[in-house]
Amino acid sequence: MTIYLVQHGDALEKEVDPDRPLSPKGIEDVTRIASFLSRAGVRIPHLWHSGKTRAMQTAQILFQYVGAGGMCESHAGMAPKDSPKTLARDLDKQSQDTALVGHLPQLSLLAAQLLAGDSERPPILFERGGVVCLKRSEGAEWQVAWMVTPSLLTGLASHGS
Repeated sequence: MTIYLVQHGDALEKEVDPDRPLSPKGIEDVTRIASFLSRAGVRIPHLWHSGKTRAMQTAQILFQYVGAGGMCESHAGMAPKDSPKTLARDLDKQSQDTALVGHLPQLSLLAAQLLAGDSERPPILFERGGVVCLKRSEGAEWQVAWMVTPSLLTGLASHGS
């Protein structure tokens, strides 16, 4: 099984819009990431998001590009400060590849829980709009397969790739 941990794209400040939708930069970054993933052949049957506007918008953009006939839906327990252990248990029940579009610190703590069994020592430096791909081996061990960030793609584009 493969999971994709996705931090929502850049959002407007609360003073500008209390609902905090994606900013124009956030929309551009997430669209660039989603297009890259689509060209790379990534297909994701299930996308879960926190229900917050910025996460929902990020998930919807991803779903347009890499959704594989499944669902894009709000999932309980994905608020920034919710326990990563509950979400890890939910993932244990999943059999299909799933993207989780959420927030820090929860995504960092979830990665730590899955990779090291210790949610107190986050091993991954997330970037807004970035995607971390984790794969579970036959022995039920999670490992990092790859990571892509908007700044990485911007760097590639500026080098003529």
